[in-house]
Amino acid sequence: MKNPDSDLVTVITFTYAHHLAPVRGRLEAEGIECFTKDEWTATANPFISNAIGGIKLQVKSVDVERAQEILRQSGHLKHDVERPSDFYKAVDSFSNHIPLLSKLRFEFRFLILVAISVIGIMLIIYFKTRPSISEKLTANRWCVNEVKYHDKIYSAKTFGLKLVSPGSCDEAIFFNEDGRVSLPGFHSYFVDAHWRVRNDSVQIFGADSFSNVYNGTYYADFSTYGLELKSVSTSINCDMERPRPISFPW
Repeated sequence: MKNPDSDLVTVITFTYAHHLAPVRGRLEAEGIECFTKDEWTATANPFISNAIGGIKLQVKSVDVERAQEILRQSGHLKHDVERPSDFYKAVDSFSNHIPLLSKLRFEFRFLILVAISVIGIMLIIYFKTRPSISEKLTANRWCVNEVKYHDKIYSAKTFGLKLVSPGSCDEAIFFNEDGRVSLPGFHSYFVDAHWRVRNDSVQIFGADSFSNVYNGTYYADFSTYGLELKSVSTSINCDMERPRPISFPW
């Protein structure tokens, strides 16, 4: 439903109600229908009249030019009142079709629409620029805290050369950009496998050992400094690798 105020234009404002009556009377004597906005608010509390923009004397948009000319002739109007711009009309027409907004003044409707637009742009930028799952996995090394297989916890213990930084963590997972992944062993050498991201899930496949434990489709749950990979049978809890502080013997 169209807002009845959308066709009204403010031609002059007054701080006090007693200044309004003679000007309104002059316009109505010329056959111009007049309306007021915020009159009762300003009359009840004159101290906030300026804060709300004063009492607005409004006329229909078709009567704006005649009203301006009469006000200029009577010395009440020094400057022309601009007609509503096309932008104003477009925003007003659009917001009047939104049920909750249509009941509000134009200024509030405009501010709400601007806020919604800014939030929408920020969300688009966030989703466009945030790292993908692949980028998150390959950008960090992941220290393995525990591996749970069918609800039973297994302690990772890799023999031989470990591809971890000295002092960083004992067991780790490395997701390489070439599609290979190194996983910790269980009293064995590290496990070599392949990985890829499909439909927001991480697939690990082709493990050269412990394939029953590692092969599967995982949901990647990232936190600020951690990662948890969950498949139907296996859960791998990790922390982001961070250098340990240097300790001195004294």
